Amino acid sequence: MEEEWKEIPGFDGWYDVSNMGRVRSWKVRGRTHRATEPAILRDQAHKNGMRCVALRKDGKYVRHLVHRLVMLTFVGEPPEGEALVIHLNKNNDDNRLTNLEYVSPEVVSAFYLEGYARGEEHPNSKLTEGIVRFCRSVYSPGDPQVGASALAEGFGVTPAAMHNAVTGKAWQHVE
Repeated sequence: MEEEWKEIPGFDGWYDVSNMGRVRSWKVRGRTHRATEPAILRDQAHKNGMRCVALRKDGKYVRHLVHRLVMLTFVGEPPEGEALVIHLNKNNDDNRLTNLEYVSPEVVSAFYLEGYARGEEHPNSKLTEGIVRFCRSVYSPGDPQVGASALAEGFGVTPAAMHNAVTGKAWQHVE
């Protein structure tokens, strides 16, 4: 696939993004005129694991997620109710247009959980669905016999893990 560059909307021609997920700048530091050759910007890892770049507008630098810039520039605003972008190959470093798609929040949850081991299928799990059901049936908050701490000690997990299991923060698939 050949790399195609387009101007990022809202930046008055100062920044471009490519269908390969790269961002470039036409700015010259400290100057108001355009550079004769653009500079490819280095992206950084955002705290959420996605790639981002800092773009200057109105005298301020603001971080922008690269995958969102690619979609906004090449596809446009997201359709109603589909405000999130997924990476089809689940690789957050791969911001090629062919790897991105607008989806609804519900689809994101299902997409990223698909294929992942959960519950007792997870290799690090110390609990089983049966144990979780039992603990939920006897659990009484703060009770020294059947509170989260006592149950945790009995089944060899941390009190926090047991609390999450019996309150439904974890093991949501178990009824």
